[in-house]
Amino acid sequence: MTLTSTPPVRKMQISVTVDDKATPALKALYAGTKSNLPLMQKISVEMLMSTKRNFQAQGRPKWEGLAASTIKSRERRHKWPGKILQVTGALAASVHSTSREGEAIVGTNIRYGRIQQMGGTINMAARSALYKQNRYSKGKKKGQFKKGTTAGQGFTIGAHSITIPPRPYLGLQPAEVQLILGKVQKFYTTATI
Repeated sequence: MTLTSTPPVRKMQISVTVDDKATPALKALYAGTKSNLPLMQKISVEMLMSTKRNFQAQGRPKWEGLAASTIKSRERRHKWPGKILQVTGALAASVHSTSREGEAIVGTNIRYGRIQQMGGTINMAARSALYKQNRYSKGKKKGQFKKGTTAGQGFTIGAHSITIPPRPYLGLQPAEVQLILGKVQKFYTTATI
C-alpha cells in the first residue's frame, strides 16, 4: 500500500493506492454494475422513514424529558402535554431526503436541528427592556400577556446558559441497518432492489 500526500496552497490532496489481489475483482464488480442511483433512492427513503418513526416514538431509545421550566413555559402557551421535539412540528416537517450517485442523504435546514440532534449549551447574554408587557389580571387568561406594552421599570435578565441534551432524531436502528445492507447486497448480486 502506498500513501502519498500533496498539499496545494489551500487544501490537501491524499491519494491511496492499494496493491493486493482483491483490487482487480472489486474493479470488475464495479465495472459490471450500472448506476447505483436507484439503490441510493431506496436507501434515502428508508432513512427518511426511520427519522419519521423516531419523531413518532419520541426517540428510539427514548429521548431525555424536558426541563421543568420548559414544561411550565409550554403549559402557559397551551402546548403541553405534547411531544418533546414538536411544539410547532417545523423540525419534523423539515426533514427531507435526497440521493445522487453513491450518496443517500437525510437532513434538515432548520437552524436548531443540530443542537437538538447532538445536544449542547447555548450561552445567553444579559438583556433588559425599558417597558413591561401588559398582562390580564382576571378571567381565563389571567397572567397571560396582552397585546401592547406600557412604559415602566421594565426588566433585566442576567446572562445565563441553557443546556440541551442530545435527542438524536436522525439515525437508524440496528434492524433498519440490516434491511439497508440487505438491499445493498441484493442490488450488487442481482442488480435489482
